[in-house]
Amino acid sequence: MRQHQPNALQPDVSLEERGCLTLAASSALQLPGYLDLKALAGYSSCSVRWLRDRLTDPLAPLPHHRIGGKILIRREDFDVWINQFRTVRPSTELGTLVDDVLDGLFSKQLSW
Repeated sequence: MRQHQPNALQPDVSLEERGCLTLAASSALQLPGYLDLKALAGYSSCSVRWLRDRLTDPLAPLPHHRIGGKILIRREDFDVWINQFRTVRPSTELGTLVDDVLDGLFSKQLSW
């Protein structure tokens, strides 16, 4: 008789039991006040390398604390910092856009 082999997409043990969910990532999920770069990477979905480069960015450096060799970033400071890069696309009604394009086309045809 064939033994049941677990499907890779449906593991029978949790990620924590397998050790795939690191302590840093699980601590980021608990949202402590200060995060190291690895935990912040889990929280923000940004890479550790990208975050490290932002620490010394000449235009908008990421606020951080350096204690010895350890770099800590307050979660609230990161949230404020990242919000300065938020972009909002202006809402354009499709009907207005189509009308403007058609008006431009018809005015060109009438002038020919």
